Amino acid sequence: MLTPGVGFEPTNPYGQGISSPVLYFDRDKEEWYEWAKRETPSSANKYKSKLEIYLRGLKIYTPKDLRKAILGIDPDDRHAFLAIRNYIRFLEKTGKIRKSEAEDLRAVVPNIKTEARSEAEKAISVEDIIKAYKSIKGEGINKKARQIFFKLLLFTGLREVEVIALINNFSLEILNRTIKAFNLENYTNKLVVYDLETIKIPTRKYATKRGYIAIFPKELVPEIQEIRNAGVEVKYSLIRKDRMFKDPNVIDLTLLRKFHYNWFNDNALKVPNMPADVYRIIEFMQGRTHKEVGGRSYRANVQTAVRLYYWLVDEYKRVLKDIIFI
Repeated sequence: MLTPGVGFEPTNPYGQGISSPVLYFDRDKEEWYEWAKRETPSSANKYKSKLEIYLRGLKIYTPKDLRKAILGIDPDDRHAFLAIRNYIRFLEKTGKIRKSEAEDLRAVVPNIKTEARSEAEKAISVEDIIKAYKSIKGEGINKKARQIFFKLLLFTGLREVEVIALINNFSLEILNRTIKAFNLENYTNKLVVYDLETIKIPTRKYATKRGYIAIFPKELVPEIQEIRNAGVEVKYSLIRKDRMFKDPNVIDLTLLRKFHYNWFNDNALKVPNMPADVYRIIEFMQGRTHKEVGGRSYRANVQTAVRLYYWLVDEYKRVLKDIIFI
C-alpha cells in the first residue's frame, strides 16, 4: 500500500524520486490523449475537457493528494470521475505506475455507476425542451452554435458526438450528393439528408451502433452554414451544461434523443404504407441498429426513413415551433 504523505519514491514510475509527481496531467496530456482516442474514442474529447478543468497545473504525489484535488468536483459529475479513472488506467496500462499503485489511486475516486432511468424519468415535455432552449446563454456566433447544436439533437435524434461531427464537417457538396445518390430530390422542399459515413466520427472502440444518415428540416441548413463560415468549431467545452445554460436545472441534452424517438414512434402509424416494423426504421434513423435492419437494403431503409420523416416533419415542427423559428 502507498503511505500517505510520502509518495511513490520506493517504486517511482518515472525514476526521479519524490520530486516527480505520479499524476501530472500537464506532463502526460498529449500521450494520454493519443491513447484515449484509441481506447475510448467516443469519450476522449469529453474526458480531455474534464481533466483540463480539474487536473490542469496540479502535481499529485499520493492518493491523499488526489483526494484533496477532487473534493471540489460536483458529486454528480460522473464524467469528471470517469475521466480521472481513465487517466489512472492510462498510467497503469502504459507501465508508468504499478497495478497496486493504480488501485490505491482509484480507491479515492468515486466510481459512480449510472442506473438506468425509468421511462417516466426519461419522458420530457415540449415545455421542458423550450425552457432549456430559451436558457441557452452566450453572445453572437457562440450562442448560435449552441442553438444549432440543440436543434440538431432534437430534429435528428442523433448522439451528441454525431451532431458535433456533422456541424464541424458540414459540406453542401456532400449534402447534395447524398440527396442525389439516394434519389431523394422529391423530398427537399421540406427536409435534407446528410451521409454521415463521409465523416470520421469517434465511436466505441469495438465498432458498434452509429448513425448513418442525418435527416433534418431544410431551415437548419443556413444556420449550420453560418457557423461553418464563421470558422467556429463546436467542442465539448462549448456545450458543457454548466456553460451552455443559464438555468442549471434544465433537462439533460441526452433526453432530446429520447423525445425524438418517442414522438416518431407515437406518430408513425399516421404515415401510409409503412412496413410492419416501422419502429425499426425509427431505430435506423437514430443509428440504434445496423444499416440493413428488417432484411431491407441500406438504400431501402434510407428511403423509407426519409419518407416517414417527410410525412411527419411539419407536425413535429408545429409541436416545437418556438424552437425551429426563433
